[in-house]
Amino acid sequence: MKYNKVNFGTSEAVFNKLGGEEGIKDFLSGRTMVVKPERNFITLKTITIKAWQVGNLTRDLLNDKLIEKDENAKSVLSWPPIDLSKDIDVELIIVTPRELGFEEMFESCATYSNICKKASEFGLEKVPVETGMLLCLPENREKSRNFYVVASKPANNKDGNNFLLVPWYQEDGKKMELKAFEAEGRGFCIDFKFLFCRKKVVL
Repeated sequence: MKYNKVNFGTSEAVFNKLGGEEGIKDFLSGRTMVVKPERNFITLKTITIKAWQVGNLTRDLLNDKLIEKDENAKSVLSWPPIDLSKDIDVELIIVTPRELGFEEMFESCATYSNICKKASEFGLEKVPVETGMLLCLPENREKSRNFYVVASKPANNKDGNNFLLVPWYQEDGKKMELKAFEAEGRGFCIDFKFLFCRKKVVL
């Protein structure tokens, strides 16, 4: 054995950290990476996203009178994306472009693609498209004036335009807004709160 100071128990612990047999396969194939965390980002919550629920979600959100929707959000909900083929749990991480290293004088560089590239260096990746819709449900709403740019694969409308869903809460925790920001062609404020997920293995 090349590493004669490593016993089976240590090896098994590493395998478990990687996620067992499936995690090992993902690591060897390059689908997951081991990264060293450089900063401690805040976890908003962990939510369960069920496969193929997007049809019911979009219908409920369109009919919910307590959710004020801008025209872009309506256009996305009327053209629902299909993203997942299996149920997954997603840990939602709050991060701002400033925390990723973007500076005010270069705010125009904080495009969505650049923000995603920088986030990947910290072991973060995009969330499923359904995330922004789930955060509109009553059980997931905050009593605050917070809003989050949901960093997912951009959602399209029927015209093929790309948008990011932005749940915007109100302090009573009942009413809220759902906005949709254009994904590209703009620089984002470096203090906007983005939601990514931490699905890569961190040691």
